[in-house]
Amino acid sequence: MNEIIIEAKGLKKIFQKENNVIEVLRGIDLKIKAGDFVTIMGPSGAGKSTLLHILGTLDKPTQGEIIFENRKIEKLTEEELATIRNEKIGFVFQFYHLLQDFSILENVSMPLLIRGMKRKEAELKAEKLLDLFGLSQRKNHRPQELSGGEQQRVAIARALVCEPRVIFADEPTGNLDRKTGTTIIDHFVYINEHFHTTIVIVTHDPEIGSLGKKKFKMLDGEIFPL
Repeated sequence: MNEIIIEAKGLKKIFQKENNVIEVLRGIDLKIKAGDFVTIMGPSGAGKSTLLHILGTLDKPTQGEIIFENRKIEKLTEEELATIRNEKIGFVFQFYHLLQDFSILENVSMPLLIRGMKRKEAELKAEKLLDLFGLSQRKNHRPQELSGGEQQRVAIARALVCEPRVIFADEPTGNLDRKTGTTIIDHFVYINEHFHTTIVIVTHDPEIGSLGKKKFKMLDGEIFPL
């Protein structure tokens, strides 16, 4: 597949703290194609998470532009951006961000309910994904009753339930032990290969970063292909 889903042009992100100007991103150019499995490695403070949030429309650059499916993000309304995030993009974060007062099934169903799908249909689709990730016996549990690895699998199922074009993962193994983290990455590989979902993972772990089909390194706000 040669379709470019996301293109970043000259991205800069500048924060001002008191009298200090911090340039987090220094002119990032990046193209992500349909079906890519991208890993972006770098130490803490390199700008990885900032870049991921901007690519996923959660944040805006100080300068430069993001083009998502041939649409310039800066020209879209907040409502249009919210629709893109719900229908086209999935997110997985280091600390899961699950809703603690809801069951696992409700957590995974939530994006579909927000879209307007009927509860029964949404829960049926969510159950299929929970079964795929070995969590069908846990569907009525609350997040706090699950291990870290199980919670991250729930987060992945939630990210996948709307059949997004791309899933962004921000340090998805950063809160897990090595063995569990490897299993989580295996799930991303499976999703990429079987659902043809584009995957973009940022990580400080070189071992995980080496698994990308397209690999990049970030350092001091700049990005380099590997």
